[in-house]
Amino acid sequence: YTLGDLFEWHQRYVDNGSIYKTQQDFQNIVNLPLLTGPAEKLILEILNIPSLHLLLGVTDKLLNELGNHLRPSQGKDEGEAWVEAFLKENHIIRKQKQGKQALEGNQCDELLKTVDILEMSLQKEGGEALINGLPYVETFRRFKDVVDSCFRVDLQEGYQDAIDKFEAAYKELEISTTPKVHITIKHVPQFLSLIHI
Repeated sequence: YTLGDLFEWHQRYVDNGSIYKTQQDFQNIVNLPLLTGPAEKLILEILNIPSLHLLLGVTDKLLNELGNHLRPSQGKDEGEAWVEAFLKENHIIRKQKQGKQALEGNQCDELLKTVDILEMSLQKEGGEALINGLPYVETFRRFKDVVDSCFRVDLQEGYQDAIDKFEAAYKELEISTTPKVHITIKHVPQFLSLIHI
C-alpha cells in the first residue's frame, strides 16, 4: 500500500456511511491516516515490519492448528491436550491474553528451539499423531529459519530462500493464511529489499 491508498480506503469508508461493522470492507481504515508524505510513497518505506508481532502470530497459529489436527479421530480436545502437555514438559508457558492463551516472544523462541524434541515426542506417539504432526514440525523448522535469517539484528544471506521454503511448507498444511503469515511471506521480502543495500 501507498499513503494515497490509505486515504482512498478511508474516503471509501466515509462515502459508504462510516458504518463500523463494515470496516473490514475498507481495509479497516476508519480514521484518517496519521502518516503524511507523497501519495505514491510506500507504507513499507515509512514503517518497520513488526517482527515480534509476526513471531507471536505465526507461532501461535501453527501451535493451535497442530492441536486441532493432531488426532482427528479422537477429537480436537485430545490434540490440544497433547500440545499442552508437551509445552508443560518443556517449560513453555502460554499466557492468558484477550480471552485466550498465547505464547509471548521468549516462549515462541523456546518452542522453535524445541522442534527436534517435538519431532521425537511425535515419533513416540506414532500413528495419526505422527503422520499429522510431522508436517507441522517441518513448518516450524522452516519458520525458525525465517526468524533466524531476517528477524534478528543481523540480516543473513539466504533469507529469501528461507521464506520461500516456509511458504511451501505452510501451503502443504492446507490451513488458512492469516495476515501475519501473509506479511511474513509477501511483505517481509519487500521491506528487506527496500532497506538492504
